[in-house]
Amino acid sequence: MSFKPSTVVGLLACILAAVCVVPAQSNNTYRTVGEALQAKNLTVLLAAVQAAGIVVEPSNAFTILAPTNFAFAHRLNKTLNITPADLLKPESRETLQTVLGYHIIPSGAVKSSQLRDCLTVATALQDPNNTAANLTVHVRKGKVDFEGPTNDARVITADVSAGESVIHILDDVLLPPGVGAKAAAPSFPSLAAALQGANLTILAAAVQASGITLSPAANYTILAPSDYAFVTRLNASLGIAPMDLLQPKNAATLRAVLSYHVIPGAAVLSSQLTDGQKVPTALRGAEPLVVRLRCNKIDFEGATNDARVQRADISAGSNIVVHVVDDVLLPQL
Repeated sequence: MSFKPSTVVGLLACILAAVCVVPAQSNNTYRTVGEALQAKNLTVLLAAVQAAGIVVEPSNAFTILAPTNFAFAHRLNKTLNITPADLLKPESRETLQTVLGYHIIPSGAVKSSQLRDCLTVATALQDPNNTAANLTVHVRKGKVDFEGPTNDARVITADVSAGESVIHILDDVLLPPGVGAKAAAPSFPSLAAALQGANLTILAAAVQASGITLSPAANYTILAPSDYAFVTRLNASLGIAPMDLLQPKNAATLRAVLSYHVIPGAAVLSSQLTDGQKVPTALRGAEPLVVRLRCNKIDFEGATNDARVQRADISAGSNIVVHVVDDVLLPQL
């Protein structure tokens, strides 16, 4: 689907009441969007808005999703193989206007408290038939994500007031339809290579410390918590650090936790999972995990908590599929 950036220029023209720096009302309250972007050091976005050919007009009430400078540098390099400076060049103006339009919700100033899980929001970007390009909101464990067709972005600072508008600062740049492509799930020759390639260093160390081995002739689905998941969950629920879990005195707990993330008997792709499906784990005596599908997201419910799939369908050899999850599933210990 192709989108016409010209439809968003008028809206873009309204979002900056001024780009000059004037004293802020408070840490999260500013007179204009331009002032807020400057104060929050969102200099790439500010330069992008100016490079898009925006005429400064009085501000209306919008919700603006504002990627950080790092988000711009990382996403543009990873997906489009360009730098923020390249995006600001005249020859990239159409792409620039398209991307900016996808970060504006013109229906009003929506505070984070008004967002709900699975909400669909229309952006300022429209196709030739004047149909808006939508984003899906995900609210989970106190975090708010916006999902597009290519990637997701998480709100890291919410509810920055800018005149009549509100800004939510994001950790990624949302790529609209037709700009970039969703990366294919990677493939690795072995589980060890997959954990290394996916930067799952804590899980790799845990597997090695546990002495757990998988049969090379059997099929497995592995739920692989991120490093951040290990740090936060172990501290919150067990009061320990990941390195504590690897100590010999915690060997039984380590093996139980890891076994709870192994689904033996099949290498199951995300497309093969169904809502309410019960999947037995390698932990003897444990109740099966329950799969929950909700607005294009996959959750695994365990005995004490649940975990959401962040990256799916990583191949590890010919008989293992790895799904990276955002939490460590804790069995009844």
